[in-house]
Amino acid sequence: MKRLVWILLAFPLILTSCVKAGADTALPAPHAPLTITVLDEKGRPLPDAALRINAAEGFVGTDVLRTDSDGKLLVQEAPAAVDVTFQRRAGEDWRKRTLYLVPGQPNELLIRYVAVKKGSGFKVRLPGIAGTGYSWLPVGETPEVALTGQKFIPDKKNLPGSSGKAVLTYARARHSGDLLLAYLRSWEVKDDRPAASEWAIVVFTVR
Repeated sequence: MKRLVWILLAFPLILTSCVKAGADTALPAPHAPLTITVLDEKGRPLPDAALRINAAEGFVGTDVLRTDSDGKLLVQEAPAAVDVTFQRRAGEDWRKRTLYLVPGQPNELLIRYVAVKKGSGFKVRLPGIAGTGYSWLPVGETPEVALTGQKFIPDKKNLPGSSGKAVLTYARARHSGDLLLAYLRSWEVKDDRPAASEWAIVVFTVR
């Protein structure tokens, strides 16, 4: 009888210890390697562009990272849901976009600047692969520019799996802005937070 009473009294303590141990060994938040490439209006690498990498919807840190001479920045362990805040050069406004990466595999972000004449349409060239069913799709808020076409131009022969360029054509732009695009198949976009390993931010400046 005394043993039964002792077990009943000790059980809450044992349970609390188990819960605490479970909390102490909780899995860390997923991370993913992320390579960022920044190109200017002529498609040239943009060195010394400033970026801040933070967990999505978290505190925006003050640590500034910069692209190298090839316009690239490698983040070994980016949060799977990551806010990328970037600035081409000092004095320009900071821009921020949220990406949803794929943990456990390489992820890529291309930031591409485009100059647009006021009232004119514009085209953007992004990397692509033929015959996969993937295309560049808008994610989240988009400015008042309409995508009027997207076609694939192969680097060599247009065979399934061959690399090339996806050319996106947009209608007239009245104001400057930026577009967030993910390289996905259409049925993979079920909400405004799709996970993708390839992303692009197109920053267009109307002049």
